[in-house]
Amino acid sequence: MNRPLGVTIMAILSLLSGLLGVLKGLAFLGFGGLAAAGLTVAAHPIAGVMTGLVALVFGAIALATGAFALIFSWGAFGLRPWAWTMGVFTHGLILLWSLFAALGPGRFAGRWGTLLISGAVLYYLTRPDIKAAFGKR
Repeated sequence: MNRPLGVTIMAILSLLSGLLGVLKGLAFLGFGGLAAAGLTVAAHPIAGVMTGLVALVFGAIALATGAFALIFSWGAFGLRPWAWTMGVFTHGLILLWSLFAALGPGRFAGRWGTLLISGAVLYYLTRPDIKAAFGKR
C-alpha cells in the first residue's frame, strides 16, 4: 500500500519534534545540573536539590517523548503496524503532559501549539483509512 501524503507529513513533523525533544531534554539535564550545582554552592543545598530534581524529571520526560517521536517517525515512514500504536501512545502522552503543564504555573500560551498538533495527530491516526494504511482495523 502506498503511504498517504498525510502520514509522510506527520512522519516528518514527528522527526523534527523528536529531534527538538531530545535537544530540549539534554538542555534540561545540562543546564538544570549547572543551576542545581550553583544553587547548592551559592544559596542553599535544598534549593539545589529541588532544582536538580525538577530538571531531571523534565529532562527525562522530554528525552522519552523525543525518543518515542523519533521511533514513531521511523515506523510511520515504513507504515509499520506498531508505529500506529506508538504514535497514539506518544502523542497521547505529549497531549497529557502539555495539558498538565498548561494547567500548572506555566503559561497556556506556550502550550497551545503542542496541544493543537498532538490533538490533530491523534485525530488523524484514528481515521479509518489511516488505520487501514497501518494495517489496523
